[in-house]
Amino acid sequence: MHKKAVLVILLVGILAYANSLSNGFVGDDDVIIVHNTFYKSWGNLKRLVQKDYTTDSYKAHYGLQRDFGSGSVAYRPVLSLTYFLDYAQWKENPFGYHLRNFFLHIFNACLLYLIVFHILKSREIALFGSLLFLVHPIQSEAVCNIGYRADALSAFFAMLSILCFVKYRDFGKWRRGILYGGSLLFFALGIFTKESVVILPAMMLAYDVYSRETYRLTMMASWVRKHIWFFMIIAAYLFLYLKIFPNNALLYANWQGDTALIHATIMARVFSGYLTAVFFPWAINILPAGHIPDIHPLGRWENMAAFFAVAAIIFIAVRMFWKERQLRFFIGWFIIAYIPVSNIISLVSPIAYRFMYFPSAGVFVALAFLIQRLFAKRFAATPHLDLQKMIKFTVIAYCLLTVISFNGLWKSTYTVTHELIKNYPKNMIGYRALGVEYLRQGLYPQAKEVLSRAVIVNPHDAEIQYLLGTCYEDDFDKAAGHFHKAIELVPDFVSPYFGLSWIYISKGQHDKALPYLEKGLQLAPHVIEAYKDLIMSYMAVGRRDDARKAYEKAKLYTQDEKFLQSLWASIESARFVGNN
Repeated sequence: MHKKAVLVILLVGILAYANSLSNGFVGDDDVIIVHNTFYKSWGNLKRLVQKDYTTDSYKAHYGLQRDFGSGSVAYRPVLSLTYFLDYAQWKENPFGYHLRNFFLHIFNACLLYLIVFHILKSREIALFGSLLFLVHPIQSEAVCNIGYRADALSAFFAMLSILCFVKYRDFGKWRRGILYGGSLLFFALGIFTKESVVILPAMMLAYDVYSRETYRLTMMASWVRKHIWFFMIIAAYLFLYLKIFPNNALLYANWQGDTALIHATIMARVFSGYLTAVFFPWAINILPAGHIPDIHPLGRWENMAAFFAVAAIIFIAVRMFWKERQLRFFIGWFIIAYIPVSNIISLVSPIAYRFMYFPSAGVFVALAFLIQRLFAKRFAATPHLDLQKMIKFTVIAYCLLTVISFNGLWKSTYTVTHELIKNYPKNMIGYRALGVEYLRQGLYPQAKEVLSRAVIVNPHDAEIQYLLGTCYEDDFDKAAGHFHKAIELVPDFVSPYFGLSWIYISKGQHDKALPYLEKGLQLAPHVIEAYKDLIMSYMAVGRRDDARKAYEKAKLYTQDEKFLQSLWASIESARFVGNN
Protein backbone atom coordinates (compact mmCIF):
# COMPACT_ATOMS: atom_id res chain seq x y z
CA MET A 1 0.00 0.00 0.00
CA HIS A 2 2.80 2.41 0.90
CA LYS A 3 5.69 0.77 -0.95
CA LYS A 4 6.09 3.51 -3.53
CA ALA A 5 6.11 6.26 -0.91
CA VAL A 6 8.65 4.43 1.24
CA LEU A 7 10.82 3.81 -1.82
CA VAL A 8 10.71 7.52 -2.71
CA ILE A 9 11.69 8.45 0.86
CA LEU A 10 14.55 5.95 0.77
CA LEU A 11 15.91 7.18 -2.58
CA VAL A 12 15.64 10.85 -1.65
CA GLY A 13 17.24 10.12 1.74
CA ILE A 14 20.18 8.41 0.02
CA LEU A 15 20.63 11.40 -2.30
CA ALA A 16 20.43 13.86 0.58
CA TYR A 17 22.73 12.19 3.10
CA ALA A 18 25.00 9.79 1.22
CA ASN A 19 27.83 12.33 1.45
CA SER A 20 27.55 12.35 5.26
CA LEU A 21 28.80 8.75 5.34
CA SER A 22 32.31 9.92 4.41
CA ASN A 23 32.42 12.46 7.25
CA GLY A 24 34.80 11.90 10.13
CA PHE A 25 34.53 12.36 13.87
CA VAL A 26 33.75 16.01 14.57
CA GLY A 27 33.95 18.11 17.72
CA ASP A 28 32.53 16.25 20.70
CA ASP A 29 32.70 12.98 18.74
CA ASP A 30 36.41 12.83 19.51
CA VAL A 31 35.80 13.36 23.22
CA ILE A 32 32.85 10.97 23.50
CA ILE A 33 34.07 8.17 21.21
CA VAL A 34 37.68 8.35 20.02
CA HIS A 35 39.50 9.47 23.17
CA ASN A 36 37.05 8.04 25.70
CA THR A 37 37.62 4.62 27.29
CA PHE A 38 34.00 4.29 28.45
CA TYR A 39 32.63 2.67 25.28
CA LYS A 40 35.73 0.65 24.46
CA SER A 41 35.05 -2.13 26.96
CA TRP A 42 31.91 -4.19 27.49
CA GLY A 43 33.00 -4.23 31.12
CA ASN A 44 31.72 -0.67 31.36
CA LEU A 45 28.22 -1.76 30.32
CA LYS A 46 27.34 -2.21 33.99
CA ARG A 47 28.01 1.49 34.50
CA LEU A 48 24.76 2.22 32.62
CA VAL A 49 23.05 1.55 35.95
CA GLN A 50 25.75 2.93 38.24
CA LYS A 51 26.03 6.42 39.67
CA ASP A 52 29.16 7.27 37.71
CA TYR A 53 27.25 6.87 34.44
CA THR A 54 26.61 10.59 34.01
CA THR A 55 29.40 12.98 33.14
CA ASP A 56 30.10 15.87 35.46
CA SER A 57 30.93 18.44 32.82
CA TYR A 58 33.16 20.48 35.16
CA LYS A 59 35.17 17.51 36.39
CA ALA A 60 35.49 16.02 32.92
CA HIS A 61 36.51 19.32 31.39
CA TYR A 62 39.26 19.90 33.93
CA GLY A 63 40.48 16.30 34.20
CA LEU A 64 39.06 15.57 37.65
CA GLN A 65 37.49 12.18 36.85
CA ARG A 66 38.94 8.91 35.59
CA ASP A 67 37.36 9.13 32.13
CA PHE A 68 34.85 11.21 30.26
CA GLY A 69 32.11 8.78 31.28
CA SER A 70 29.06 8.36 29.08
CA GLY A 71 29.48 11.87 27.70
CA SER A 72 26.00 12.80 28.86
CA VAL A 73 25.10 15.01 31.81
CA ALA A 74 21.61 13.45 31.81
CA TYR A 75 20.55 9.83 32.24
CA ARG A 76 20.37 8.43 28.68
CA PRO A 77 21.30 4.72 28.86
CA VAL A 78 19.54 3.71 25.62
CA LEU A 79 21.58 6.28 23.70
CA SER A 80 24.77 5.03 25.35
CA LEU A 81 23.94 1.45 24.46
CA THR A 82 24.02 2.37 20.75
CA TYR A 83 27.55 3.73 21.18
CA PHE A 84 28.63 0.47 22.82
CA LEU A 85 27.21 -1.41 19.83
CA ASP A 86 28.86 0.98 17.37
CA TYR A 87 32.29 0.66 18.96
CA ALA A 88 32.02 -3.13 19.18
CA GLN A 89 31.36 -3.30 15.44
CA TRP A 90 33.22 -0.32 14.00
CA LYS A 91 35.87 0.59 16.58
CA GLU A 92 37.19 4.02 15.51
CA ASN A 93 35.85 3.93 11.95
CA PRO A 94 33.34 6.82 11.73
CA PHE A 95 31.56 5.30 8.72
CA GLY A 96 29.55 2.85 10.83
CA TYR A 97 28.49 5.50 13.32
CA HIS A 98 27.30 7.78 10.53
CA LEU A 99 25.54 4.83 8.88
CA ARG A 100 23.38 4.34 11.97
CA ASN A 101 22.45 8.04 12.01
CA PHE A 102 21.75 7.88 8.27
CA PHE A 103 19.24 5.03 8.56
CA LEU A 104 17.69 6.48 11.73
CA HIS A 105 16.80 9.64 9.83
CA ILE A 106 15.31 7.75 6.89
CA PHE A 107 13.31 5.50 9.23
CA ASN A 108 11.99 8.59 11.01
CA ALA A 109 10.81 10.08 7.73
CA CYS A 110 8.99 6.81 6.96
CA LEU A 111 7.38 6.79 10.40
CA LEU A 112 6.23 10.38 9.96
CA TYR A 113 4.70 9.43 6.62
CA LEU A 114 2.73 6.60 8.24
CA ILE A 115 1.54 8.80 11.12
CA VAL A 116 0.39 11.58 8.80
CA PHE A 117 -1.34 9.18 6.43
CA HIS A 118 -3.19 7.49 9.30
CA ILE A 119 -4.43 10.83 10.65
CA LEU A 120 -5.09 12.84 7.47
CA LYS A 121 -5.76 9.97 5.02
CA SER A 122 -3.78 11.81 2.32
CA ARG A 123 -0.79 10.22 0.61
CA GLU A 124 0.16 13.53 -1.02
CA ILE A 125 0.35 15.46 2.25
CA ALA A 126 2.01 12.55 4.07
CA LEU A 127 4.69 12.15 1.39
CA PHE A 128 5.39 15.85 0.90
CA GLY A 129 5.53 16.50 4.66
CA SER A 130 7.85 13.57 5.30
CA LEU A 131 10.13 14.60 2.41
CA LEU A 132 10.36 18.14 3.82
CA PHE A 133 11.29 16.64 7.16
CA LEU A 134 13.83 14.39 5.44
CA VAL A 135 15.75 16.92 3.34
CA HIS A 136 15.41 20.23 5.16
CA PRO A 137 18.89 21.52 6.14
CA ILE A 138 17.77 22.18 9.71
CA GLN A 139 18.09 18.40 10.28
CA SER A 140 21.72 18.18 9.13
CA GLU A 141 23.26 18.89 12.53
CA ALA A 142 21.36 16.03 14.18
CA VAL A 143 22.16 13.58 11.37
CA CYS A 144 25.81 14.44 10.68
CA ASN A 145 27.00 14.53 14.30
CA ILE A 146 27.52 11.22 16.06
CA GLY A 147 27.54 12.90 19.45
CA TYR A 148 24.13 14.48 18.73
CA ARG A 149 22.40 11.19 17.98
CA ALA A 150 20.04 11.63 20.93
CA ASP A 151 17.68 13.83 18.91
CA ALA A 152 17.18 11.44 16.00
CA LEU A 153 17.12 8.32 18.20
CA SER A 154 14.62 9.75 20.70
CA ALA A 155 12.45 10.94 17.78
CA PHE A 156 12.56 7.39 16.37
CA PHE A 157 11.12 5.91 19.57
CA ALA A 158 8.69 8.81 20.04
CA MET A 159 7.25 8.37 16.53
CA LEU A 160 6.96 4.62 17.01
CA SER A 161 5.08 5.30 20.25
CA ILE A 162 2.77 7.80 18.52
CA LEU A 163 2.12 5.42 15.60
CA CYS A 164 1.17 2.59 17.95
CA PHE A 165 -1.04 4.92 19.98
CA VAL A 166 -3.00 6.36 17.04
CA LYS A 167 -3.57 2.88 15.59
CA TYR A 168 -4.29 0.78 18.66
CA ARG A 169 -8.05 1.51 18.70
CA ASP A 170 -8.42 0.22 15.13
CA PHE A 171 -8.03 -3.44 16.12
CA GLY A 172 -9.56 -6.07 18.32
CA LYS A 173 -8.70 -6.60 21.96
CA TRP A 174 -5.63 -8.81 21.42
CA ARG A 175 -3.87 -6.63 18.83
CA ARG A 176 -5.02 -3.51 20.64
CA GLY A 177 -3.17 -4.66 23.75
CA ILE A 178 0.00 -5.34 21.77
CA LEU A 179 -0.06 -1.91 20.10
CA TYR A 180 -0.81 -0.10 23.35
CA GLY A 181 1.96 -2.03 25.08
CA GLY A 182 4.26 -1.14 22.17
CA SER A 183 3.40 2.53 22.62
CA LEU A 184 4.37 2.32 26.30
CA LEU A 185 7.58 0.42 25.52
CA PHE A 186 8.71 2.86 22.84
CA PHE A 187 7.85 5.80 25.09
CA ALA A 188 10.05 4.31 27.81
CA LEU A 189 12.89 3.75 25.34
CA GLY A 190 12.48 7.31 24.08
CA ILE A 191 12.55 8.96 27.48
CA PHE A 192 15.66 6.94 28.43
CA THR A 193 17.24 8.17 25.19
CA LYS A 194 16.54 11.87 25.75
CA GLU A 195 14.56 13.44 28.56
CA SER A 196 12.65 15.83 26.28
CA VAL A 197 10.41 12.89 25.25
CA VAL A 198 8.67 13.42 28.62
CA ILE A 199 6.15 15.60 26.73
CA LEU A 200 4.86 12.67 24.65
CA PRO A 201 1.72 11.94 26.74
CA ALA A 202 0.65 15.55 26.12
CA MET A 203 0.88 14.80 22.40
CA MET A 204 -1.23 11.66 22.91
CA LEU A 205 -3.82 13.82 24.68
CA ALA A 206 -3.68 16.31 21.81
CA TYR A 207 -4.43 13.47 19.40
CA ASP A 208 -7.44 12.36 21.41
CA VAL A 209 -8.69 15.96 21.54
CA TYR A 210 -8.28 16.15 17.77
CA SER A 211 -10.12 12.83 17.31
CA ARG A 212 -13.25 14.06 19.09
CA GLU A 213 -15.73 16.59 17.79
CA THR A 214 -16.13 17.99 21.31
CA TYR A 215 -13.84 17.71 24.29
CA ARG A 216 -14.51 18.99 27.79
CA LEU A 217 -11.79 19.80 30.31
CA THR A 218 -13.41 17.40 32.76
CA MET A 219 -12.43 14.58 30.40
CA MET A 220 -8.73 15.24 31.02
CA ALA A 221 -8.75 13.60 34.45
CA SER A 222 -10.44 10.55 32.96
CA TRP A 223 -7.83 10.46 30.20
CA VAL A 224 -4.98 10.57 32.71
CA ARG A 225 -6.50 7.70 34.71
CA LYS A 226 -6.99 5.66 31.57
CA HIS A 227 -3.37 6.14 30.47
CA ILE A 228 -1.79 6.11 33.92
CA TRP A 229 1.05 3.84 32.75
CA PHE A 230 2.56 6.68 30.73
CA PHE A 231 2.69 8.81 33.85
CA MET A 232 4.15 5.99 35.91
CA ILE A 233 7.00 5.75 33.38
CA ILE A 234 7.51 9.53 33.69
CA ALA A 235 7.54 9.30 37.50
CA ALA A 236 10.12 6.48 37.42
CA TYR A 237 12.32 8.39 35.02
CA LEU A 238 12.11 11.66 36.97
CA PHE A 239 13.09 9.82 40.14
CA LEU A 240 16.17 8.45 38.40
CA TYR A 241 16.86 11.75 36.62
CA LEU A 242 16.65 13.94 39.71
CA LYS A 243 17.69 11.64 42.57
CA ILE A 244 19.85 8.75 41.37
CA PHE A 245 21.53 10.25 38.30
CA PRO A 246 21.17 14.01 38.87
CA ASN A 247 21.86 16.30 35.95
CA ASN A 248 24.46 18.75 37.27
CA ALA A 249 23.61 21.18 34.48
CA LEU A 250 20.33 21.87 36.31
CA LEU A 251 22.36 23.51 39.06
CA TYR A 252 23.12 26.33 36.65
CA ALA A 253 19.60 26.56 35.20
CA ASN A 254 18.54 30.15 35.70
CA TRP A 255 17.39 33.09 33.71
CA GLN A 256 19.46 33.89 30.66
CA GLY A 257 20.65 37.31 31.81
CA ASP A 258 19.79 39.29 34.89
CA THR A 259 16.11 40.02 34.35
CA ALA A 260 12.93 38.38 33.14
CA LEU A 261 12.87 40.80 30.20
CA ILE A 262 16.33 39.73 29.02
CA HIS A 263 15.36 36.08 29.40
CA ALA A 264 12.14 36.62 27.44
CA THR A 265 14.04 38.50 24.73
CA ILE A 266 16.51 35.65 24.33
CA MET A 267 13.60 33.18 24.14
CA ALA A 268 12.00 35.30 21.42
CA ARG A 269 15.27 35.61 19.49
CA VAL A 270 15.83 31.85 19.69
CA PHE A 271 12.30 31.16 18.45
CA SER A 272 12.63 33.64 15.59
CA GLY A 273 16.01 32.07 14.76
CA TYR A 274 14.36 28.68 14.37
CA LEU A 275 11.56 30.18 12.26
CA THR A 276 14.13 31.85 10.01
CA ALA A 277 15.92 28.53 9.61
CA VAL A 278 12.70 26.71 8.66
CA PHE A 279 11.46 29.26 6.11
CA PHE A 280 14.83 30.51 4.84
CA PRO A 281 17.10 27.46 4.93
CA TRP A 282 19.96 29.31 3.23
CA ALA A 283 20.34 31.26 6.50
CA ILE A 284 21.39 28.13 8.42
CA ASN A 285 24.99 27.91 9.53
CA ILE A 286 27.01 26.02 12.13
CA LEU A 287 26.39 27.55 15.55
CA PRO A 288 29.02 27.63 18.31
CA ALA A 289 28.24 25.51 21.37
CA GLY A 290 26.48 27.58 24.00
CA HIS A 291 25.66 30.31 21.49
CA ILE A 292 23.41 33.05 22.86
CA PRO A 293 21.94 35.60 20.44
CA ASP A 294 23.31 39.10 20.99
CA ILE A 295 20.34 41.08 22.28
CA HIS A 296 22.01 44.27 23.49
CA PRO A 297 20.83 46.95 23.37
CA LEU A 298 17.34 45.64 24.09
CA GLY A 299 15.77 48.18 21.75
CA ARG A 300 17.57 46.88 18.64
CA TRP A 301 15.34 46.06 15.70
CA GLU A 302 16.16 42.33 15.76
CA ASN A 303 14.59 42.02 19.21
CA MET A 304 11.46 43.90 18.17
CA ALA A 305 11.19 41.74 15.06
CA ALA A 306 11.57 38.60 17.18
CA PHE A 307 8.69 39.56 19.46
CA PHE A 308 6.61 40.46 16.42
CA ALA A 309 7.39 37.06 14.86
CA VAL A 310 6.36 35.25 18.05
CA ALA A 311 3.09 37.20 18.21
CA ALA A 312 2.40 36.60 14.52
CA ILE A 313 3.03 32.87 14.77
CA ILE A 314 0.79 32.60 17.84
CA PHE A 315 -1.98 34.47 15.99
CA ILE A 316 -1.62 32.29 12.86
CA ALA A 317 -1.44 29.08 14.89
CA VAL A 318 -4.57 29.93 16.88
CA ARG A 319 -6.42 30.93 13.72
CA MET A 320 -5.44 27.73 11.91
CA PHE A 321 -6.20 25.67 15.02
CA TRP A 322 -9.85 26.74 14.93
CA LYS A 323 -10.22 27.07 11.16
CA GLU A 324 -8.45 23.91 10.01
CA ARG A 325 -9.49 21.09 12.28
CA GLN A 326 -7.22 18.59 10.49
CA LEU A 327 -4.17 20.69 11.42
CA ARG A 328 -4.87 20.76 15.16
CA PHE A 329 -2.80 17.74 16.07
CA PHE A 330 0.24 18.84 14.10
CA ILE A 331 0.07 22.39 15.45
CA GLY A 332 -0.09 20.76 18.88
CA TRP A 333 2.84 18.51 17.90
CA PHE A 334 5.07 21.51 17.25
CA ILE A 335 3.98 23.52 20.30
CA ILE A 336 4.25 20.63 22.76
CA ALA A 337 7.52 19.28 21.36
CA TYR A 338 9.03 22.76 21.35
CA ILE A 339 8.42 23.40 25.06
CA PRO A 340 11.48 21.43 26.35
CA VAL A 341 13.84 23.36 24.03
CA SER A 342 12.14 26.76 24.35
CA ASN A 343 14.43 27.90 27.21
CA ILE A 344 11.58 28.24 29.66
CA ILE A 345 14.16 26.33 31.70
CA SER A 346 17.49 27.71 30.51
CA LEU A 347 19.54 25.37 28.36
CA VAL A 348 23.34 25.21 28.32
CA SER A 349 23.07 25.81 24.57
CA PRO A 350 20.06 28.13 24.21
CA ILE A 351 19.86 27.58 20.45
CA ALA A 352 20.95 24.53 18.45
CA TYR A 353 19.31 23.39 15.24
CA ARG A 354 19.34 19.76 16.35
CA PHE A 355 16.80 20.70 19.04
CA MET A 356 14.27 21.32 16.27
CA TYR A 357 14.58 17.79 14.90
CA PHE A 358 11.40 16.42 16.50
CA PRO A 359 9.34 19.65 16.81
CA SER A 360 9.94 20.54 13.15
CA ALA A 361 7.99 17.48 12.00
CA GLY A 362 4.76 19.21 13.03
CA VAL A 363 5.75 22.36 11.11
CA PHE A 364 6.61 20.47 7.92
CA VAL A 365 3.34 18.54 7.95
CA ALA A 366 1.42 21.79 8.48
CA LEU A 367 3.25 23.39 5.54
CA ALA A 368 2.52 20.38 3.35
CA PHE A 369 -1.16 20.55 4.34
CA LEU A 370 -1.43 24.28 3.64
CA ILE A 371 0.26 24.01 0.22
CA GLN A 372 -2.05 21.12 -0.69
CA ARG A 373 -5.09 23.06 0.52
CA LEU A 374 -4.02 26.20 -1.34
CA PHE A 375 -4.02 24.38 -4.67
CA ALA A 376 -7.22 22.51 -3.86
CA LYS A 377 -9.07 25.79 -3.23
CA ARG A 378 -7.42 28.24 -5.61
CA PHE A 379 -6.50 25.98 -8.50
CA ALA A 380 -9.09 23.25 -8.56
CA ALA A 381 -8.98 22.84 -12.33
CA THR A 382 -7.06 19.84 -13.61
CA PRO A 383 -4.46 21.72 -15.69
CA HIS A 384 -3.05 23.33 -12.56
CA LEU A 385 -2.18 20.01 -10.92
CA ASP A 386 1.14 20.05 -12.77
CA LEU A 387 1.92 23.45 -11.22
CA GLN A 388 1.38 21.98 -7.77
CA LYS A 389 3.78 19.14 -8.52
CA MET A 390 6.31 21.55 -9.97
CA ILE A 391 6.28 23.74 -6.83
CA LYS A 392 6.62 20.73 -4.54
CA PHE A 393 9.45 19.37 -6.66
CA THR A 394 11.22 22.75 -6.63
CA VAL A 395 11.00 23.06 -2.84
CA ILE A 396 12.27 19.53 -2.26
CA ALA A 397 15.03 19.90 -4.88
CA TYR A 398 16.23 23.18 -3.35
CA CYS A 399 16.30 21.71 0.17
CA LEU A 400 18.03 18.61 -1.18
CA LEU A 401 20.85 20.58 -2.81
CA THR A 402 21.19 22.83 0.24
CA VAL A 403 21.40 19.96 2.71
CA ILE A 404 24.01 18.15 0.59
CA SER A 405 26.13 21.30 0.68
CA PHE A 406 25.55 21.80 4.40
CA ASN A 407 26.49 18.20 5.18
CA GLY A 408 29.90 18.94 3.71
CA LEU A 409 30.53 21.56 6.39
CA TRP A 410 30.44 18.73 8.95
CA LYS A 411 33.14 16.83 7.05
CA SER A 412 35.86 17.26 9.69
CA THR A 413 36.90 19.36 12.63
CA TYR A 414 38.84 21.56 10.20
CA THR A 415 35.76 22.35 8.09
CA VAL A 416 33.60 22.99 11.17
CA THR A 417 36.10 25.23 12.94
CA HIS A 418 36.91 27.28 9.86
CA GLU A 419 33.17 27.84 9.38
CA LEU A 420 32.80 28.91 13.02
CA ILE A 421 35.74 31.30 12.80
CA LYS A 422 34.40 32.79 9.56
CA ASN A 423 30.88 33.39 10.90
CA TYR A 424 31.68 34.07 14.58
CA PRO A 425 35.14 35.70 14.71
CA LYS A 426 34.46 37.10 18.20
CA ASN A 427 33.64 33.68 19.64
CA MET A 428 36.67 31.74 20.92
CA ILE A 429 35.12 28.26 20.48
CA GLY A 430 36.16 27.91 16.84
CA TYR A 431 39.73 28.99 17.58
CA ARG A 432 39.98 26.64 20.56
CA ALA A 433 38.68 23.61 18.66
CA LEU A 434 40.98 24.29 15.71
CA GLY A 435 43.93 24.73 18.07
CA VAL A 436 43.20 21.38 19.71
CA GLU A 437 43.05 19.73 16.29
CA TYR A 438 46.39 21.24 15.28
CA LEU A 439 47.94 20.02 18.53
CA ARG A 440 46.66 16.49 17.89
CA GLN A 441 48.32 16.60 14.49
CA GLY A 442 51.57 17.89 16.02
CA LEU A 443 51.28 21.18 14.11
CA TYR A 444 52.51 23.39 16.94
CA PRO A 445 53.20 26.62 14.99
CA GLN A 446 49.68 26.58 13.53
CA ALA A 447 48.21 25.74 16.95
CA LYS A 448 50.15 28.59 18.54
CA GLU A 449 48.85 31.07 15.97
CA VAL A 450 45.19 30.04 16.34
CA LEU A 451 45.26 29.80 20.14
CA SER A 452 46.98 33.19 20.41
CA ARG A 453 43.97 34.64 18.60
CA ALA A 454 41.67 32.77 20.98
CA VAL A 455 43.44 34.33 24.00
CA ILE A 456 42.83 37.77 22.53
CA VAL A 457 39.12 36.97 22.15
CA ASN A 458 38.86 35.52 25.68
CA PRO A 459 41.93 35.84 27.95
CA HIS A 460 39.98 34.41 30.89
CA ASP A 461 39.52 30.88 29.55
CA ALA A 462 41.76 28.51 31.53
CA GLU A 463 41.73 25.78 28.89
CA ILE A 464 42.95 28.13 26.16
CA GLN A 465 45.74 29.37 28.45
CA TYR A 466 46.83 25.78 29.09
CA LEU A 467 46.63 24.75 25.43
CA LEU A 468 48.66 27.78 24.38
CA GLY A 469 51.27 26.84 26.99
CA THR A 470 51.68 23.40 25.46
CA CYS A 471 52.63 25.05 22.16
CA TYR A 472 55.83 26.52 23.64
CA GLU A 473 57.93 23.38 23.78
CA ASP A 474 61.05 25.45 23.08
CA ASP A 475 60.26 28.30 25.47
CA PHE A 476 59.74 27.01 29.00
CA ASP A 477 59.24 30.48 30.48
CA LYS A 478 56.34 31.36 28.18
CA ALA A 479 54.84 27.90 28.67
CA ALA A 480 55.06 28.24 32.44
CA GLY A 481 53.44 31.67 32.27
CA HIS A 482 50.38 30.28 30.51
CA PHE A 483 50.21 27.26 32.85
CA HIS A 484 50.30 29.54 35.91
CA LYS A 485 47.60 31.74 34.39
CA ALA A 486 45.40 28.67 33.79
CA ILE A 487 45.80 27.64 37.46
CA GLU A 488 45.04 31.18 38.58
CA LEU A 489 41.79 31.10 36.60
CA VAL A 490 40.76 27.55 37.64
CA PRO A 491 42.76 26.24 40.63
CA ASP A 492 41.31 22.73 40.17
CA PHE A 493 42.44 22.43 36.54
CA VAL A 494 44.69 19.35 36.58
CA SER A 495 46.61 19.57 33.32
CA PRO A 496 48.58 22.80 34.03
CA TYR A 497 50.07 21.22 37.18
CA PHE A 498 51.44 18.33 35.13
CA GLY A 499 52.57 20.80 32.48
CA LEU A 500 54.62 22.72 35.05
CA SER A 501 56.06 19.50 36.46
CA TRP A 502 57.13 18.47 32.95
CA ILE A 503 58.97 21.81 32.54
CA TYR A 504 60.93 21.37 35.76
CA ILE A 505 61.71 17.70 35.07
CA SER A 506 63.00 18.72 31.64
CA LYS A 507 65.29 21.19 33.41
CA GLY A 508 66.42 18.50 35.86
CA GLN A 509 64.82 20.39 38.77
CA HIS A 510 62.94 17.50 40.35
CA ASP A 511 62.56 19.28 43.69
CA LYS A 512 60.53 22.03 41.96
CA ALA A 513 58.52 19.49 39.94
CA LEU A 514 57.34 17.55 43.01
CA PRO A 515 54.80 20.10 44.40
CA TYR A 516 53.03 20.25 41.04
CA LEU A 517 53.01 16.46 40.61
CA GLU A 518 51.66 16.00 44.14
CA LYS A 519 48.94 18.62 43.63
CA GLY A 520 47.97 17.20 40.25
CA LEU A 521 47.65 13.68 41.65
CA GLN A 522 45.79 14.97 44.68
CA LEU A 523 43.19 16.41 42.31
CA ALA A 524 43.24 13.50 39.85
CA PRO A 525 44.76 10.34 41.37
CA HIS A 526 43.53 8.32 38.36
CA VAL A 527 46.17 9.84 36.02
CA ILE A 528 48.44 6.82 36.29
CA GLU A 529 51.05 8.10 33.82
CA ALA A 530 51.97 10.84 36.29
CA TYR A 531 53.07 8.31 38.92
CA LYS A 532 56.10 7.48 36.83
CA ASP A 533 57.28 11.11 36.95
CA LEU A 534 56.39 11.33 40.64
CA ILE A 535 58.42 8.24 41.56
CA MET A 536 61.32 9.34 39.39
CA SER A 537 61.37 12.76 41.07
CA TYR A 538 61.11 11.26 44.57
CA MET A 539 64.05 8.99 43.83
CA ALA A 540 66.04 11.89 42.34
CA VAL A 541 65.80 13.83 45.62
CA GLY A 542 66.37 10.77 47.80
CA ARG A 543 62.78 10.28 49.06
CA ARG A 544 62.70 6.52 48.56
CA ASP A 545 59.93 5.85 51.09
CA ASP A 546 57.67 8.38 49.39
CA ALA A 547 58.42 6.69 46.06
CA ARG A 548 57.26 3.35 47.49
CA LYS A 549 54.09 4.98 48.84
CA ALA A 550 53.43 6.45 45.42
CA TYR A 551 53.85 2.99 43.91
CA GLU A 552 51.31 1.53 46.36
CA LYS A 553 48.87 4.32 45.53
CA ALA A 554 49.28 3.71 41.80
CA LYS A 555 48.24 0.08 42.35
CA LEU A 556 44.84 1.35 43.51
CA TYR A 557 44.14 2.95 40.13
CA THR A 558 45.46 0.45 37.60
CA GLN A 559 45.70 -3.30 37.12
CA ASP A 560 48.20 -2.91 34.28
CA GLU A 561 50.93 -5.27 35.48
CA LYS A 562 53.42 -4.16 32.86
CA PHE A 563 53.06 -0.53 33.90
CA LEU A 564 53.32 -1.38 37.60
CA GLN A 565 56.44 -3.45 36.94
CA SER A 566 58.00 -0.48 35.17
CA LEU A 567 57.24 1.70 38.20
CA TRP A 568 58.81 -0.80 40.58
CA ALA A 569 61.79 -1.21 38.27
CA SER A 570 62.43 2.55 38.39
CA ILE A 571 62.52 2.36 42.19
CA GLU A 572 64.82 -0.65 42.21
CA SER A 573 67.17 0.70 39.53
CA ALA A 574 67.51 4.02 41.32
CA ARG A 575 68.19 2.19 44.61
CA PHE A 576 70.81 0.03 42.89
CA VAL A 577 72.53 3.10 41.41
CA GLY A 578 72.43 4.83 44.77
CA ASN A 579 74.00 1.83 46.54
CA ASN A 580 76.85 1.84 44.01
